[in-house]
Amino acid sequence: DDEEMYNDAENGQSDTPQQTASDDDDASTFSSATDLRNKEDLAQILEEERHIPMGNVQVLVVTFAVILFINLLKGGGAFRSPLGIRCGSPSFWASNATMILWILLVSVFARSYLVRRC
Repeated sequence: DDEEMYNDAENGQSDTPQQTASDDDDASTFSSATDLRNKEDLAQILEEERHIPMGNVQVLVVTFAVILFINLLKGGGAFRSPLGIRCGSPSFWASNATMILWILLVSVFARSYLVRRC
């Protein structure tokens, strides 16, 4: 039995179904269409990535500046608060809440921007 299977395999005969020429054509057409779309998508991504998205950079810089400004107003360590904010006071917690709300706001807008792009 094993010898017959070996001989059949050498002669191109097997128990598994063979693909027909039309199956190959369909697969290659699908593959070519998929490859073409992937290449077009890649070309679009490369073109977008070629330039620095200044709007995104500006959002990051403004976010950092707002957080830095609130922290400077809050003071801390050897640096006293210019507004007299003390650790644990209501104004201290209000400034921390403001920072968290600012970060959440920027995150929601960034998320909506990214969802719209897709």
